[in-house]
Amino acid sequence: VLSMDTDARIFHLGYLLLLDEMDKDFLDGDKIKKVSLSQTSSIITPQAVDLAGSESIDHFEIYNDFVVYDFGGTITNKLAKAPLSNPGTETILASSNTNPIDFVIEGTNVYYYSFVKSRQEGAFYKVSVNATADGSAQKLYDKNSSDQRVYGRDLAVLGTKLFFQDYYVTELLGTSHTCYLDLNNLTADPVAID
Repeated sequence: VLSMDTDARIFHLGYLLLLDEMDKDFLDGDKIKKVSLSQTSSIITPQAVDLAGSESIDHFEIYNDFVVYDFGGTITNKLAKAPLSNPGTETILASSNTNPIDFVIEGTNVYYYSFVKSRQEGAFYKVSVNATADGSAQKLYDKNSSDQRVYGRDLAVLGTKLFFQDYYVTELLGTSHTCYLDLNNLTADPVAID
């Protein structure tokens, strides 16, 4: 998956790797690290700097001067952002109340999928990347009868469509189809395209 934007650039390879003009950001275990490309050489291995602490980070994107990431804990999940200049000060965009497990940034919006395992409820949400606190997310789609439930992974936005893979790895749920949700018609069910 490749997401290119003037403010957010992300490449998903074997490891999560993000390239900026002068820095390389990557996921090392459960920490986001940064290495200045001006420090790299074939002889010296540069020291990486923690950007967002030591939590279980599943996915991250750089947006302007912030790192936006989701934390996939055993009990608590959250979607948060932290300034690159002061990574210890995070702002929670969505908490375990909506249980975010995957996201994509498009424009100034963060689209994310939530799955509350205990209730077997899944939903898609949208929250502003500029939000200053949890609680402002807008639910986009949440049909949860057994024949309509979808599971969202590998999200991408193209025009007015939110594309996703319909699967949930932990429980091996979903159809494994690529689907889209029409952001202009949120009463319509997602459409499988493969």
